[in-house]
Amino acid sequence: MIFLNGGTRGWLATIMIWLAATSLPAQTTGTLIGTTRLQDGTPVAGVLVRAESANLQGARTAVSSDQGVFRFALLPAGDYTLTTQAPDFKAGQAQILVGLSQVFQVNLMLEPKPSEETLEVVAQSSATVSTVDVTANYSNDFIDKLPQARGLTGAALLAPGTTDLSVNRRFSVSGAPSFDNLYLINGSIANFDNVTGAATDLLVEDALQELTVLSGSVSAEFGYFSGGVVNAVTKSGGNQFEGTLRFQFTNDTWRARTPIQKAADQSQESELSELGSAVLGGPIMKDRLWFFAAIRRENDNSNVEFVPGLPIDPAARESLGLEPGFDPPGLASADGEVRDTRFEFKLTAALNDRQSLTASYMSRDNKIANRFVGTARPLDASGLLDGLFIDESLLSLQYHVAVSDRFSFEALFSDRQTTITNEYNRLPVNSDSERAAATPIRDTRTFATYNAPFLVGLEPDQRDNRSYRLKATYLWLPDISGIHNLSLGYQHFADSRLNNNLPSASGWVFFGAADWDAQGRATPIFSANFPPSLSRGPTQLQHFLLETPAFGTDFEIQSLYLNDEWVLNDHWQFNLGVRYDRNAARAADGTTVSDDDAVSPRFAMRYMWQQAGVTHQIDASYAAYVARLSDLANSGANAGQFSTITWNYTGPTTTSIDEVFAWIDATLGPDFLSPDALDLASSISRPSVESQNIIIADDLKSPHSREWRMGYAFSRDARRFFKIDYIHRTYEDYYATFTNLDVGRSPNGQSDVRLIGNDPGFYSRDYDSVQIQFAQPLASNLTAGGAYTWSQLIGNLTNETATTAIAAEALTTYPEYVVDAFEPVSALDGDQRHNLKIWLSYDYRFGLGTFNASLLQQFQSGLPYGATGNVFLSNPAYGFPENPGYARLPMVRSYNFEPNGTYRTEDLAQTDLALNFDVTLGKITAFARIDIFNLFNQDALYYPSQIDRSVRTLTPFNVFTDTPVEGENWVKSNEFGKALSSEAYQRPREFRIDLGVRF
Repeated sequence: MIFLNGGTRGWLATIMIWLAATSLPAQTTGTLIGTTRLQDGTPVAGVLVRAESANLQGARTAVSSDQGVFRFALLPAGDYTLTTQAPDFKAGQAQILVGLSQVFQVNLMLEPKPSEETLEVVAQSSATVSTVDVTANYSNDFIDKLPQARGLTGAALLAPGTTDLSVNRRFSVSGAPSFDNLYLINGSIANFDNVTGAATDLLVEDALQELTVLSGSVSAEFGYFSGGVVNAVTKSGGNQFEGTLRFQFTNDTWRARTPIQKAADQSQESELSELGSAVLGGPIMKDRLWFFAAIRRENDNSNVEFVPGLPIDPAARESLGLEPGFDPPGLASADGEVRDTRFEFKLTAALNDRQSLTASYMSRDNKIANRFVGTARPLDASGLLDGLFIDESLLSLQYHVAVSDRFSFEALFSDRQTTITNEYNRLPVNSDSERAAATPIRDTRTFATYNAPFLVGLEPDQRDNRSYRLKATYLWLPDISGIHNLSLGYQHFADSRLNNNLPSASGWVFFGAADWDAQGRATPIFSANFPPSLSRGPTQLQHFLLETPAFGTDFEIQSLYLNDEWVLNDHWQFNLGVRYDRNAARAADGTTVSDDDAVSPRFAMRYMWQQAGVTHQIDASYAAYVARLSDLANSGANAGQFSTITWNYTGPTTTSIDEVFAWIDATLGPDFLSPDALDLASSISRPSVESQNIIIADDLKSPHSREWRMGYAFSRDARRFFKIDYIHRTYEDYYATFTNLDVGRSPNGQSDVRLIGNDPGFYSRDYDSVQIQFAQPLASNLTAGGAYTWSQLIGNLTNETATTAIAAEALTTYPEYVVDAFEPVSALDGDQRHNLKIWLSYDYRFGLGTFNASLLQQFQSGLPYGATGNVFLSNPAYGFPENPGYARLPMVRSYNFEPNGTYRTEDLAQTDLALNFDVTLGKITAFARIDIFNLFNQDALYYPSQIDRSVRTLTPFNVFTDTPVEGENWVKSNEFGKALSSEAYQRPREFRIDLGVRF
């Protein structure tokens, strides 16, 4: 009943409009709803309420209704002073904090006017507990004091329910894959693309005004995600000129060495990395037109560490007929280089007391040299890219109008463009010698790259999106049902990608065991008969070619939502909402790959009461979230998809790349698509009409998640609160790959078809968590706060890689060969049971300035891993049947001898310290800052992705009936459970220095 198909959805949405409602503040502003009453609760009508803030152009006024209700919509986040004026009553004044993307409430009590005395009302409440959302709010002033990364996701990691444990340390919320979050900057969608779903790096850190993380009970205004929302707003300027000039310095020698670096006696090279930024804002016309500008330039010269090579034992050399060789050089690195320039310019105009217009433009120019892309980790310097260029921009236009005290309207347009290009100095490949030099080789044991870079990107990769948003809100005050803040909105989001790249400059990738020469450089060994210690099979040769160029994908979503925040009385609040999303996705060849829609309801309720000056509240909610389609839906298109053809090398053992190419020329001939060459292939993936082996299900729809939540909170004011939420999430309809006899073969019969559709129940991903936030002043100059998450993430859906939202396939391809041990239900990679962050901030005033010391203490429990090896489908000793009719069976399957969670990495404990010194000289404040990360240099072996988890099979066993025995059927590698690189450890102690001025 939650996700229905067909035309009934339109009628369902219409019916739910009258039955439903939920909180719908604007994405770039907040809403304030209040009442004016006497002490006995009697409403007072006709009270003039005035709202003022440094973040607001001019002042806003409203008059309370007959029910004593007033509202201020579209308020910029910040501290507000409310004053009341009414005949026969004292003038009143209240302080209230309005946060981003939320609705706040205040009750103003009036007293008769025997004198001119002003009645002071303290009405300030925490933005964290004053909303039914599970949210965390952080201002730039707060973030700037803590020893914490200050970017979009770095600061968001302070919130409960968040981790950076997905592939490539990507950000995740409430157990979702990292590609399924929504990022917003100034109301505009700031996801880098629909391939990885990562956040953009457009933000200048000192430009940030406020950051909000939504990890549960999210309003229906927000869509296109199944995880969470990170919402940021940058500064707008003000009636006073203010600015910051900052210089930040780091150095590899200011960082301690990891245990693996110490064991290799690796020295740190002294090379300074610099980051400079400047922000400036102020009035062009006071209270009418403000400007804000920011620029940031970074030169990062930190080293890139290579994957440590593995030695070749003498027995393996003898079996291959090789002469004695050299051992690998141990842990090594090269100088990396990043040149990153970011810029923002913003104008905020108050057209009159009720209308405002905001225009912002952000851009980024990023050059990366001597680095690698994704998981293509280098074995030595030959595997590094020469240059990668990312040019990105984001234009945002917003219009707000308060038509009356009860009715307001807003519109937003945004346009984000990204171009990724690559510089590869060995191109073009026109000769045999050039193709050998431009062919990446992947080591068969470490899977690291050498000889040439991988994923070079021969042509520009264009990733763009554009969105429109319209929203109307109305304050409805019926006589019998309290206060209703109604919102109705329409959103249109279009995402596109134009990509005609190949993974390799030569069109080839070879898989060969890495040997070493006298200079410590990796050299290949190619063989048709590798011993088990060097490879899990023969050398494989992969060829890539683009048969049909693309002209761009087009992923379009149109959405409608209706919400009402319903305040029944002083105790009860109800929020019901409904969101309708319709997908229209076209692949790179123009074919439609999805035409799906979904209705996602959101419901929340709250009961509140006051006791001894403390506000208590109990919350409950249900929500369904519908993600946007991933670019994976484009996999079935012919255009823009490169063909991949793999051959097993059958020539003599050799160390020469040229000899392998000579074998290719002699055995396969010049036409790699000829019937003779294709008959010799071990696997074929060709997205062409006759050979297409990837298709998209006709009913492909967006993945979704369902959420149930219970919560309790109490608060005294904005600085004193405690909030606890239990959240249960299930993730459903994620992508899966189906290959079976019913799906069949490609039209030419040369390969088995891979059907990409939604999982009907083979896979599971379930998340449970307890998320806690708290804040408490310990003294007038000492404050404390923190966040804690207990969670578990259980299932068998590991649908994520460094480059895509990969479709699960272990249990849904070649079903005659499937056993549960291929993908058992167990702890998933993001299963972090305990995550605690506590911060303390101490201020001390002296003479001309202030000293601040801020401490961040972290504890994160160990992460799961298991023991994984391969079983061979062609070996009947494993119990696999004869080929029942497939074109080509995979050679091996990954088998979990011990499931994920059998082992856990070490617990991570870390103390970070920031020392801030401010000296005020007139209107200028000079500042110096020292950050010390991992103060006590803890060295937990923590990240499983860089820990050896491999095993070797000894004797076959029946995978359907037998339980393999360690020592008899399989054995762990000699390095099992040990670090493969420094990235297996928590980051060692590191110093960072900031110098600058503020005015």
